[in-house]
Amino acid sequence: MELTISKQNIDYTQIDPAPLDESLAVVNRFVTDTAYFLNRFSSLCEKKLLAVSQQIRKLETTITILEGKLSSIPGLDVIDQPTATPSAAPAAGAAPAGAAPSDPSNPAPVDDDDDDISVGEPAYDIKQDPQFAHYFKLLRIGVPEQRVRDAMAKDDLEEHADAVIAAHNNK
Repeated sequence: MELTISKQNIDYTQIDPAPLDESLAVVNRFVTDTAYFLNRFSSLCEKKLLAVSQQIRKLETTITILEGKLSSIPGLDVIDQPTATPSAAPAAGAAPAGAAPSDPSNPAPVDDDDDDISVGEPAYDIKQDPQFAHYFKLLRIGVPEQRVRDAMAKDDLEEHADAVIAAHNNK
């Protein structure tokens, strides 16, 4: 089966043009259909984005409520503290570990310094400071710690965030 393509010589100057009314009707129909499609598509996308946004808000609310309920369980505070302590312990223990091989008596004074710091902490009760009362209230009502940290950072108090959260967790 051979397919032959023949080129016909057609003189387009001899053919009458399409009526202007018909051409205009086709273009108008195309523009109208396209605008209708884009409007419908835009509306559908907006509805779906709104639904997703509402679902995200519901999830955030549920997470906040669950975190509040979890923080009200007394035994969980003990579990949270050891996870925070090991991350702080290597940073504090890094210097004594380097000093231990050269002189085994160095770790004991470092521990005494830590005891002096912990003895000095009760002299200033951060919970009584009115500057931090707002953040303690947020923690009491169950706002996640990270959001409290963000709020403190916004108020240029981020250097006190660890102390506020630790004081809240120690109750």
